[in-house]
Amino acid sequence: VSLAAQAATLPVILLDFGRLSIVSPVVNLVVAPFVAPAMAAGAVALVAGLGVGAGLPGAIATVLGLPAWLLLGVVIGVVRFGAGLPFASISLEPPANLVGAALAAVAVWAIARRSSRPGVDHVADMGAAEGSVLRARQASARPGRTAGSIAARRATAALLAGAIVALGLAAIHHPDGATRLTVLDVGQGDAILLEGGHGGRLLVDGGPDPGRLLVALDERLPPWDRRLDAVVLTHPHEDHVAGLALLLARYRVGRVFEPGMIGPGPGYAAWNAELGGATAGGQTGSSTASGTRSRWALGTGDRLAVDDVDLRVLWPDPGKVPLRPADGGTAINNVSIVLLGQVAGHRFLLAGDIEQGIDPELLDRGLPQVEILKVAHHGSRTASTQAFLDALRPRVAIVSVGAGNPYGHPASATIDRLRGVAEHVYRTDLDGSVTVTFDGPTVRVHESGVRAKAAVPARTAVAAVAPTGTGARATSGPAAQFVCGIPGAPVTVPVPTRPTATASATVADLTLAAPPAALPPLPHPPAPPGRGSGLLYHRLDDGTLPGGGGPPVALPRSTGLASAAFARRRGGRGLARPTDRAREPVAPDRSRPHRGGRAPPRRRQGADPGPAP
Repeated sequence: VSLAAQAATLPVILLDFGRLSIVSPVVNLVVAPFVAPAMAAGAVALVAGLGVGAGLPGAIATVLGLPAWLLLGVVIGVVRFGAGLPFASISLEPPANLVGAALAAVAVWAIARRSSRPGVDHVADMGAAEGSVLRARQASARPGRTAGSIAARRATAALLAGAIVALGLAAIHHPDGATRLTVLDVGQGDAILLEGGHGGRLLVDGGPDPGRLLVALDERLPPWDRRLDAVVLTHPHEDHVAGLALLLARYRVGRVFEPGMIGPGPGYAAWNAELGGATAGGQTGSSTASGTRSRWALGTGDRLAVDDVDLRVLWPDPGKVPLRPADGGTAINNVSIVLLGQVAGHRFLLAGDIEQGIDPELLDRGLPQVEILKVAHHGSRTASTQAFLDALRPRVAIVSVGAGNPYGHPASATIDRLRGVAEHVYRTDLDGSVTVTFDGPTVRVHESGVRAKAAVPARTAVAAVAPTGTGARATSGPAAQFVCGIPGAPVTVPVPTRPTATASATVADLTLAAPPAALPPLPHPPAPPGRGSGLLYHRLDDGTLPGGGGPPVALPRSTGLASAAFARRRGGRGLARPTDRAREPVAPDRSRPHRGGRAPPRRRQGADPGPAP
């Protein structure tokens, strides 16, 4: 049945998508046995969810939904494994896709005509009859086993299997002591999940698409623990806030931090309403079902702690964030919350969307070298100046950007600057979600997607370098442990500090080292502009858009911004500890095509058209 369904749809797939999967016949045969039980378990989970909506305890839906979650997880895992195999699929460019679709249609017609010949149904009926006779003989040979005893044994076996599976799932999702920083692939926007070694969780921004954010989180967090100890909104642009309103309804969020500026878009309006912001008439918005959440403004000098991760706020300065922005673009970007994190001697910087005007301010205050940099403003031309990057000298730079975005992000000039200082540059549009794991002295980097196979560098010759002073020789091979670190004492960042309170507040595993100022209910943002008024808040980097033409007149819908990337095998890349501050030159790699084997369209270079209206 699986092969017949694939054969019947193959002409349409080739004609519409121009992609021929080589592994799908085998992968679908492996997946097919899980489809029916997954649908049945999904129906049970649906009924349980409706029951919770009618007032039943949420634990019931969690328990009854676990079988569906497990079965669908197996299906997704098998599909991703198959998609990550070498030569899993090939692309057929026009007119090859037309020829392939025509040949597939002729083959389907021939197979259907042959299978309709007389005698086929008769053979099938004979097989079914023989099977029923065999089952009857087996039943008569065991007269002592009644239907009730068989059902009881099956139920007992099912309960034991369920208990074993539940124990295994709990062990898999139990905190292992490692800290993980994941830049989620949510399209043209930012969403960063920080997981502490003891279970603490902090989400920084939510991207432009609530559905895509929830899918990304559900892949990493167990369904029985829908908890986020805190959410930080770096600034109120739609590509950072639009995914958060639905998150507040689906997850238990302890605290909310933001700079204190009102955003102009509908995503921020929904976020503000969920948090109980004041409406235009001065009324307070209704609280959510999960209760009232505390709302705080972060500024320079504030500190947070997520388990063993220490976070310091480097920007914006308190008292300098206006309630309403002067414009819809740079004025909002430049109030982004910038977080410097440190865990087990490793440092990382989350730069938000700050642009080049803020870099000198941070440089004057002193910046330490970091190992991981979440690149500012999606790698735009107006951010991440050379002096800024020279001070940070990141080992790994991660650009959160959406495929085919209308702004030309990331700019080629910025990518060149990053490759000049960083050993590895990742992009979520090409590499998928990027996870950095801090496990003591070891740092590992994994991406959920893999670029075109021809562009993946060989990893068989990588080596692990022992820390300085050990005298050990480097070892090579895929099983080697990779150590990443910047030798020397931690660098103190001389930044202005806010008056610290005497008491500290704790929510689960997230601690406020210095409680920041509490935000009153913010007024409702103004109504978003109408159709055609242009809610574009990023300037264009490289002139005209790929394929010609100018920018759209309004912000594209989230589904357009969140074009799905192909899920590929999970790769890992280790980072070697340098023996001194000097770095070996890294040759920039400009030959990597777009994932799927198709090179991205060239952008015509031109003068900057200036900020969009």
